[in-house]
Amino acid sequence: LQEYDLDAACSLPPLAEEIGLVDRCREEHAKSVALAREIATAFSPRVAGYCLPLLHQVRSVFKMDWAEAVYIAKLRSGIKGHPSYRKVAWDMAEALKEAEPELAGLVEATSPDVEDPLTR
Repeated sequence: LQEYDLDAACSLPPLAEEIGLVDRCREEHAKSVALAREIATAFSPRVAGYCLPLLHQVRSVFKMDWAEAVYIAKLRSGIKGHPSYRKVAWDMAEALKEAEPELAGLVEATSPDVEDPLTR
């Protein structure tokens, strides 16, 4: 298992800039990373991960076949999904279409620009 990268950036919530929370989000992220560093030193990096907020970027690698990738792209790009993984799922769908243009018609995904707050 790979430990959390405490030097990773954060992904700001979609409306953070519009409602004036960018500085606050970055400040709180910096505080949580500082605390995580202290805990990593005192205990272990694995325990430090529990201090990180959901906006902290985490590297992940998934191995899957074509059918699994198409399924994940469709499932995780839906309007009820969290904005951070909706973007990743959309990017996955676009990469699948580019990699296999003849199968592009089989890839269904919802653009992250499509939002329906009433169904969320």
